[in-house]
Amino acid sequence: MNRRGAMTAEQIAVLLSRSAAGTLATVNPDGSPYAAPVHFVASGGKVLIHCGYHGRKFDNIRRDGRVCLAVWEMFGLRSDGGEPCRTGTNYESVIITGTASVIEDLDRKRSALREFAVKYAPDKDAGDIPDEAVKKTCVIEIESSEITGKRKGDKR
Repeated sequence: MNRRGAMTAEQIAVLLSRSAAGTLATVNPDGSPYAAPVHFVASGGKVLIHCGYHGRKFDNIRRDGRVCLAVWEMFGLRSDGGEPCRTGTNYESVIITGTASVIEDLDRKRSALREFAVKYAPDKDAGDIPDEAVKKTCVIEIESSEITGKRKGDKR
């Protein structure tokens, strides 16, 4: 499908690598959506998030792994005339839908946490993360079923 404004896989990867946060939507027990801000790392075709082993986001994912992650960046507004309704937004956005699951394996969790450290604390040494820190941190892996990206306007 060739949508107007569609981003390439490379453009999507760049946005995901530079964006600090996104919004993760999960499914509540009654079927309604629940959205929460998250830090994330896109790696190897998957998306990783971390959280505690408690709370609505964690409970929803354990019960129903269907999720949607939205990541966006707004670059400003543009006006095509003097009327407010002729004003548009310059942006890039990525929507990832898929299935989330909890990573249980300590080595995989440690590797994921190192990736978080590289992205969010690049000045820190992430070489040795203690077992206790790995055990108490929940890492969620999202296996994507669809990734789409759209952009409008230019970055200035």
